[in-house]
Amino acid sequence: MDGAYASRAWRGLPEHVGLTTRMRANAALHKLPPARRKGRRGRTPLKGKRMASLAEIAQAATFKPVSLTGRDGKTRTALIHEFTCLWYKPFYTRPLKVILVRNPNSTKTDGFDIAIASTDTTTDAAQIIERYEGRWVIETVHQEAKNHGVGDARNRVPGAVKRTVPFGFLTMTITIAWYQLCGDPQADLTERRRQAPWYRQKTSVSYTDMLAALRRELIRHEFHAQGHSITTHQQIREPQLPSALAAG
Repeated sequence: MDGAYASRAWRGLPEHVGLTTRMRANAALHKLPPARRKGRRGRTPLKGKRMASLAEIAQAATFKPVSLTGRDGKTRTALIHEFTCLWYKPFYTRPLKVILVRNPNSTKTDGFDIAIASTDTTTDAAQIIERYEGRWVIETVHQEAKNHGVGDARNRVPGAVKRTVPFGFLTMTITIAWYQLCGDPQADLTERRRQAPWYRQKTSVSYTDMLAALRRELIRHEFHAQGHSITTHQQIREPQLPSALAAG
């Protein structure tokens, strides 16, 4: 998720729930608490010394190249520097793996492009970055849902509020599943390119295209249901044709 949502609410996450997020540039980081010395009095420390800012850490860091595979299957290279620490305010005493990412083609030589933190300290850094990049798909789903009315219902009863948005996402899921089974993406893409020839970068159907295809199919079935049944008997069917009646 986005680092703008970082708050103490994240402290209540169960241990089996992991969270990967973008970090704020001014995040206050601390080292892991030192081991308690035998015979020492007082409370066990919850955090270590305050660390430098992310920008200062990046200036002194050594970045190494890693290979990343996107959701489209394409591979690219990024420069990373990783370390483990505490982000005390939102995560309390839960250790984090922090990854500073820099584009190898960037003009920056002493900074970073993005900082990613994850409660999953055992997973490889490349997998964590790929996991975070997968969040963009979730963002586009939310955008599509809002564009098609999810969240616009003016409910006041708490139970209705909790049901309406999940039901909206459920209808999206049903639409996408129907299109996967019955849709014709190539035909829809061809028609879309015919209607908008300037839109050359469109290579896949959107949810809007899927919804339009489903609406066309529902309308087609509605008209077919309202139409009169046509007999297949040759002697009865022929006189009912408009051309035959006009000829008579």
